[in-house]
This record gives sequence, C-alpha cells and structure tokens, in this order.
Amino acid sequence: MLIDRMTVLVKLKGFLNGELSKEEVYHWALSKAVSEEFLNLPQIDPLLFETLQALVDINHEDAEVIFTREDLEYYQRCLEGNEEFNSLRAKRTQNKPRAVPKKFFIDLDLIARIYVVMFGICSVIIHFVGIFIPNFLRMNINPPSRLDSFLDSLPHFVYAVFLFLSPKVLARGNLYYVALMASTFGIFYYVNLTFNIVKALGVHILVVLVLLPYGGLPAALALYLLFKARKGYLAFEMPRQNATGS
Repeated sequence: MLIDRMTVLVKLKGFLNGELSKEEVYHWALSKAVSEEFLNLPQIDPLLFETLQALVDINHEDAEVIFTREDLEYYQRCLEGNEEFNSLRAKRTQNKPRAVPKKFFIDLDLIARIYVVMFGICSVIIHFVGIFIPNFLRMNINPPSRLDSFLDSLPHFVYAVFLFLSPKVLARGNLYYVALMASTFGIFYYVNLTFNIVKALGVHILVVLVLLPYGGLPAALALYLLFKARKGYLAFEMPRQNATGS
C-alpha cells in the first residue's frame, strides 16, 4: 500500500514540530491525493483520507473547511491510536451552504489582488510623472517645484511597496502592524481625496461612487487581503513557529 498511516503520521508530526514547512507537506500530500489509491481511501480508511485532505487544504485559505493546528493535533492522536476518530470534515460541512462554488472565491481573491497591484502601478506612474511635470493632474495655479513634488510623492511610493508585496509576507510578525497602519492610512487618504475632488469640481456628491473604484476601493481591498492573510498566519504559521521555538 503506497499510502499508509505511519508515513502520513511522520509527515504530520514533522509539520507540527516545525521540521517541514507548510509548502513542503502540502506538495507531498498533493502528490498522494492525485493518485488512484487516494480515491478509494474514504471507504478503506476514512481517518487516513481526511488527514491527507487536511494536509492539502492547509495551503488553501479559502478551502471548504479550514483546519487549525488543534485539528491537525487531533488527527495525530487518532493516527497514534490515542483517541477515537470522528470526522471533523463531516461535522463542519453537513450544515454548510453550498450555493456558491468554491472556485468563485479563489478567482475573486485573485482578481482583487490583480486590481490592487494595478492600482499601485498606476499610482507610481502618476506620481513619477508628476515629479518631472509638476503641473501634471494638478489644479494648482502655481505648480510646486520638482523637489516639492518628489517629497509629496514619497509617501505614495512607500504605500505602493505595501501594495506590491504579497499579503502573506505582510501578515507575518511585526511587519503586519506596519502594513496595517499603511493600509488604514491609504483608505482614509484616498476616500478623503475623492471627496475633495468632488467638492473642487462642484459636481453632485454621488459622483463619489464613480471615483471610489480609482482609489478608495483598491485601498479597501488591500486591507481585506491583509486581514485574510493574517487569519491564515495565526491559524498555522504562528503556532508552528511557537512549537519550534519551544
């Protein structure tokens, strides 16, 4: 038998003890999950099937069932024979609505990520051009000097860095709090900028809804992706790091 409890238990313990990374155990479990033998596991060994499925799902924050470290430790005790197995997946999915396909959420997050990055690229280009053409997209009668334009653009360049970096990177350690402040600042800045533009143009207040997709919305999506990545970090990476440190 290519898939056996002892092999899976060794990989699971290696991950929980910090000897294997989430990506390493995911790729190993995935190689088993695509085999023909895996398709028969639900009938042959439900515990082994569910444990392997959990090791695959830990790398997907939008999986149908989100497994925590405590869940994986429960599977470990069951594989070791120290606890009776009762399916966690069945318990959590029996009342879960299935109206929307799972792939929809995967595509939605990907689109949001692309939207945020494109917004960052546009912001960098606009402010970079504004340094060399100080009156570019400005309503000032007296345009600022190139030095003043550079100093005004500097916070936007820093903010763009946080937009370009992966939310999974920003969600780790103290960097998360810096990214959280930058993301919160971005929302307030661009929403306020939108209202100021509407006020300066003297148009109807509902024009704000037209302008928000060009500033406030991508800034809000950046904060959403950061929160979601932080949730995944707290569920898996941080407990594993603590276990490794102890």
